[in-house]
Amino acid sequence: MKGLMMKYKPKKGFYDLSNKPETLSKKEHQQIQETQMMLMRVEKRKEEYMKDKAAWQMAQEMSAKLQQIILKHYQVD
Repeated sequence: MKGLMMKYKPKKGFYDLSNKPETLSKKEHQQIQETQMMLMRVEKRKEEYMKDKAAWQMAQEMSAKLQQIILKHYQVD
């Protein structure tokens, strides 16, 4: 997806990653925003992904990794 920059848009039910914490580089911040946007697309097509066990497992692993990054770098209440 290089070259195709998608504008990050927070969505209800997902943590708002609009603001970059000082502990992340600009590139890292952009990468986690892109990961979250991909997971938003997965959520829209959840039924399809659940039928493909490998794709569903990959999405779950990406979600778990993103959650760890969010907990490490963002103030989560």
